[in-house]
Formats: sequence, C-alpha cells, structure tokens
Amino acid sequence: MEKPPKKKTLLVCVKKKSNINLLRKFFEDKYEILYPHDLEKKLQKNLDLIIFDSVSFNNYRDSLLQKRQKEAPRYLPFLLLLDMRKAKYTSWYLEKGIDEIIYPPIRKVELENRIRLLLQLRDMSVSLHQRAIYDSLTGLYNRRYFNEIIRKEISRSRRHHHPLIVFMLDVNHFKWINDEFSHSLGDKVLKGIAGVLAKHVRESDYLFRYGGDEFLMICLETEKGAEKIAGRIREAVKEWNRKNALFDFDLDLAIGSSIWRPEGNRNIEEVLKDADQKMYKDKEGRGRKEMREKSSN
Repeated sequence: MEKPPKKKTLLVCVKKKSNINLLRKFFEDKYEILYPHDLEKKLQKNLDLIIFDSVSFNNYRDSLLQKRQKEAPRYLPFLLLLDMRKAKYTSWYLEKGIDEIIYPPIRKVELENRIRLLLQLRDMSVSLHQRAIYDSLTGLYNRRYFNEIIRKEISRSRRHHHPLIVFMLDVNHFKWINDEFSHSLGDKVLKGIAGVLAKHVRESDYLFRYGGDEFLMICLETEKGAEKIAGRIREAVKEWNRKNALFDFDLDLAIGSSIWRPEGNRNIEEVLKDADQKMYKDKEGRGRKEMREKSSN
C-alpha cells in the first residue's frame, strides 16, 4: 500500500490570535503547522513556507532570513498577512524578502491558492537542486556538490580544530567489465558498490560518485581508524560478491586515504592528490598479487 505524501511544514509567525485561529481552522488537517516558540529548534526543521504578520516579521526577520540563506539555492517562500493600515509599506516588505502579501479580510480560497502556488515553487526549486547535486545512477552526491560543500566543511573544521579523512575508492577492472560484459552490467556494479559504501558512512560524513568508477568519501571530525574503515568496506564488498554472484570472480576496490589537519599546511587539493596516488598504488599492488597467483596456478 502506498504511503500518503508527507505533509508540508508551515511555520506560522503570527501574533494576532484571530489570524492564528483562522489558519488553524483552514489548514491544520492539510499541513503540519509549527509556531515560533523555541524558534531556534523549529529552524532546524525542514520548513516549506513561513507565514508572518508585520509584528512577527520585524521581530524574527534576521533569524528567518538566515534560515532562507542556508536553504539557498532551494527557495523558502515568505507570505505576509498585512493589515490595511500598513498597506503603504508594501514595497518595503517586498524589498525585505516577502514573496506574497494578503490583506484582510482573509478569504480561504485566496489564501489557499497563494499557499499552493508558493509550495509549488518550493517543490520545483528542491527538485532542481536535487538533480544538480545527486548522481542519477547511484543516488550519491555528485562531484559538483563536492566542489560546492568542501570549502564550507574545511572552513568549519578549521574553526573547530577538527581533522577529516579523505578516501578515494575505485572499482578494479571496471573498464574491462564494461567492455567484456556490457555497460548495463557495469551500471549494476556501480549501483551495488554505491549501496555498500552508503552503509559505511555516518550521517555526518559525505559520499560522492567522483567520476566514472571512482568514489570519494569524506569522514569529518576524525583522523583515526582509516585502515579499519577501509577493512570494513573490503569485507562488505566480499559479502556483496557472495550475495550477488554477478561474475565468476570477485569484485574488489582499490582504496587510498589521506588526512587533512587544520594545523597543517596542506590544502584540500594536495590531500585529494595524496589519497588518489595511494589508491593507484593499492590498485597496482593488487594487480601484481593477481599476476603472482595466476602464475603459481
């Protein structure tokens, strides 16, 4: 049975009791409605629309504009319920970031249509953003998103004096698999490996399809356990081989890692290059091992 669509979340920052009651009466069954007490906690949630009156907009404007800035490039719409006595300030409110203004008397049909339009624009921007940052084949973040967030994460790590580990991972013999078996089977391999890797990433970490058969993993706030993490990934790939049996040989990964430290003098490009070189060294070592095994048989 299909799950019902998740309700959109509206933050209602309205002081006038009659307007609060009206919004509750019109929309409480249709939307999840939040109110601004404990505002900082509410701002951590995924909000789809914020509704103000003039008093609350002036009171909470800075915090809510910061929330909108963090959401960018996803669109977070602002709707204002404005008393007719303040209609002369309409252009000021629009300049300050309000998207739609409704004047009294508030009619359900008009308010419903305005909210629906703003939520549609929100959905479109979220959808476009997801297409821009996710790899369509594996569902992982793409290289473009890595380029977008890495500077922010480096800056944050430097502020808090936290190191991070960079892993570069590559599917061994992938070009041969594509050429020998088919690109569709190659796609199945990439999706399978992406699923394995995703199970070994903490919520605070990042996993990217970096290009072709290369993956990139960023583990934040740690510099310990790189070998253990790599070992767990290799064991998980072995388990995936046993369960899927796509070939008469086992797939494996070449893995290289490097640590960025805030007190160090290496930039992230140098750390990436180091991890990449270690990955290729690992690939060469595994290739020589396979050659020795073949010659001894």
